[in-house]
Parts: sequence; structure tokens; C-alpha cells
Amino acid sequence: MLGEEYSPEQVISDLRGFGFRLYVDDAGAVHGKIARGVKITLEMRAVIDRLQGMNDQVAALLKAEAAAGNRREYVGISVQEACALGEKVKAGELELDGKVHYHRSTGLCDMTVIERRAQV
Repeated sequence: MLGEEYSPEQVISDLRGFGFRLYVDDAGAVHGKIARGVKITLEMRAVIDRLQGMNDQVAALLKAEAAAGNRREYVGISVQEACALGEKVKAGELELDGKVHYHRSTGLCDMTVIERRAQV
């Protein structure tokens, strides 16, 4: 890991993989939220440090992603629907943004995904 070249896309992907939800504030700074109780590991900290070194590039990518309208939030979907979306994440068609939240009281899930456009 040390000395590797990291692209802004890789930093975003790694942080989302850890469960961070990323957003850009009005001043152009990138922020991330993660579920309560999750401990920040050394590996997470290393990626966060990389993010701080390329904040402007990551912010530009996140803003472009938001403008493209390819983010979809699913609220109150069945476990079967969440699993079907999970298969698309595994296939690389979608990227999971944050974590899948399962509500025991209702048996339903919430999740946010980002559609990946095919590269030509």
C-alpha cells in the first residue's frame, strides 16, 4: 500500500467500501459519514489521509456524479430486492454507497447505489 499511486476514483471506491457516505460541503471540502459505533481502522485512516491530499479532485468527481443523477436511494425494499441489487453490485453494474440497513421490526431494507456507466 505504501508508495502506491492512488487515483481519486480509487479513494472514493475504497471509502465507500468501508461504508462511508461521502458528500461535498458548500466550501468544496469532502466529508464522510459512517455508521455509529464503527471504529476507524488504520487502513481507513490511510485512505482518509490520501483523500485529504486530493480533496479538490475527489470533490470534482463527487459533484459530477451528483449532477449525472446516477445515484438511487431505495427505502423500504424487501430482502429479496436488496439481494438482487447486491448481485448487480457484485457484477460491477452498481456501486454500493454506504451500507445496507436492515430493519428487524419491518423486515425491510434501505440502501443507496450508484449506477456505473459502461466505459467505451
